[in-house]
Amino acid sequence: MRTLLYIIPFPLSCLNSHGQIPRTDSLTKQLNNNEIKPDGNFFGPTFYLSNGPGTELLKTGRSVSESLLAVLNDSARGGVAHYILTSLWKDSIPWVSPVYIEREDILIFTLNELVFFMKSGNVFANRSDLELKALKWKIFLGNKNNP
Repeated sequence: MRTLLYIIPFPLSCLNSHGQIPRTDSLTKQLNNNEIKPDGNFFGPTFYLSNGPGTELLKTGRSVSESLLAVLNDSARGGVAHYILTSLWKDSIPWVSPVYIEREDILIFTLNELVFFMKSGNVFANRSDLELKALKWKIFLGNKNNP
């Protein structure tokens, strides 16, 4: 009877860990840069993630890093992937340097050395900037995995 009690929890724990990978991949495919929203106070503008796949990935923790690396070059998802990685691996309050251009109604901000553009709720980042940050993240995470 004791042997049975030890055998049952092991397969159940394996099912949970294998189920996490497809869920993470599914959430990563649903990411969208527009999940990044502005939020300001008297210290200046800050940003947060609206409820959605990005928030779920953030709650999951650092184990989602590899899935996020796969979409860093994607101009529609790379910005939010960078935001999540920064939140997971850097200080809890990301460094954001906003500049508002009233004439064109564009908000330009920097988060962990990546420049974002926000216009009418849509968030953009340059593909070449995303590719450079993807390379830096791969090096950073490679060093974390192989100390």
